[in-house]
Amino acid sequence: MDLFEDYDVLPNEVKEIIDSYDSKENTYENCATLVAELEDVGYTCEYGLDAEPFNLQKLNIPKD
Repeated sequence: MDLFEDYDVLPNEVKEIIDSYDSKENTYENCATLVAELEDVGYTCEYGLDAEPFNLQKLNIPKD
């Protein structure tokens, strides 16, 4: 399930990160930064040759 399609169920911190990229140009650099910011809060996504993010997923981080 691509969580970009279920935006309403995302935590606010994830929504804020995604929203901060709405007005930015779709570049590989911006996508890489988006992924890094999402990973900091336990999520990740992919992006294609068009630099369009997709496949937003929650990371499965093992508990210690």
